[in-house]
Amino acid sequence: MNFRDPNLVLIKSFRGNKKSYFQVSSLNQTEVSLKDIEQGGNFTFSRKQIESHITNGLLAVSSRSEIPESLFVNPVRKKSKPKSSPRQAENEQEMERRYRYVKAVLDSQVPRYTAKWLEPWLKEKCIEFKDDNPPQWRTFARWIQLYVESGWKKNSLMPEHSKKGNRTVKRDKEIVELLDQVVRDHCKTYLAINYTKAHKDFLERVEKLNQKRKKEGQDPLIPSSYRTTVNRFQR
Repeated sequence: MNFRDPNLVLIKSFRGNKKSYFQVSSLNQTEVSLKDIEQGGNFTFSRKQIESHITNGLLAVSSRSEIPESLFVNPVRKKSKPKSSPRQAENEQEMERRYRYVKAVLDSQVPRYTAKWLEPWLKEKCIEFKDDNPPQWRTFARWIQLYVESGWKKNSLMPEHSKKGNRTVKRDKEIVELLDQVVRDHCKTYLAINYTKAHKDFLERVEKLNQKRKKEGQDPLIPSSYRTTVNRFQR
């Protein structure tokens, strides 16, 4: 077998009349590398192994003139993943930093997101996180609000997120606090969380709050969706 023939094409047949076409890309005294014409992959075999496959009919011998020219003109290539720009990579790194802070405070027992509670908490956490540039408490409180109001979506913490057209859904502070309390109560009480039960509990609490608001002459609050409740538990 003349593996140096530039017109040599080897064909592998599969079920369903599917075929793969190979040409020799490199060779030495003991090995031959075959390149998949369509997919671009390279495979290396011993000369004896390829000759055995040809003898046993596992590979068919053909020539370039017998193969559709379109396979050579427009070969299929694997799409490479788009590379992140330096700015995008920097923004994603900042998003992860913000998320680390926000997740930590939501998992903590901080009762209020005010200067009294957040300033000492941040001072302690920045040492733990080895962060020389921790956020100011007002900035941090805004991160928490963005994250919660988005339905606990991490990308809400992306820098300049609001300028990219991804508007977050604004929720009343009372609704956010009620849902947060439901999540805490159910996580402490139940080993396995029933999302339907938790959301029903949330809706009942909103209804009680609205009854109180009605007596005070205030407008009723609109509860967040079931999906938001699930997202909150799965963050």
